[in-house]
Amino acid sequence: LPRPMELERTSRRNYYRQLPATFKKNKAFQKLALIRILASFTSMVAPFVILFNREHFSLSASQVSTLVYIQIIGGLIGGVFWGRVCSRLGNHRAILASQIIGLTITSIAIIFSLFSVSHLPVLFIWPMVLINGVSMGSWIGFLNYTIDIVSEADRTVYLLLLNLITFPFTLLAFLAGLIAQYFGYLPIFVISALSSLIAIYLAAQLKLPASNPDPQFVDPLTVIGSQKDD
Repeated sequence: LPRPMELERTSRRNYYRQLPATFKKNKAFQKLALIRILASFTSMVAPFVILFNREHFSLSASQVSTLVYIQIIGGLIGGVFWGRVCSRLGNHRAILASQIIGLTITSIAIIFSLFSVSHLPVLFIWPMVLINGVSMGSWIGFLNYTIDIVSEADRTVYLLLLNLITFPFTLLAFLAGLIAQYFGYLPIFVISALSSLIAIYLAAQLKLPASNPDPQFVDPLTVIGSQKDD
């Protein structure tokens, strides 16, 4: 709603100098940032799931094309799934669920790697690829939980901090590609699995703050509907 806001003018240099102190004063956000970093290692296998299956099981072009569509469908399902988890179970549980799903994907990949089968029916690969598509939308839990644990006045700066902290780890997919090229996919899967195990342990300890018992989640469909009414 429209309301008067008094903004203190400050230089960019002073603004960024205050970020470390802002980071240190919120313990819950520090744990969240650590989980987000681990989640980056967990999800670095996502771009290689279809590629790994194609090479490992000698899939045809039509089979690979089918997997691409399956992953797209998983992404669409994920948009609904994560919204429901956030609104019904809480954003902290969405973070936990995302890491459990990440561990599931990497565990399947490790099993496929260890038990070499020249030709596996593509139907057995569909669940793994579908789940991988679902997991790609799990970032919403981290965004919403940040809103849960910080005050309204500090939301912008903490969301900025979360982006700055995780930005260097966007290069993990490139690093994973180099590892896959020279050492194969198994090391990537092992690193991802270990990261998800640690993240699951930490995420299981996340709680909603006592002052904010209701999870914060904005349903995009609700926003669109209200805009049409206006």
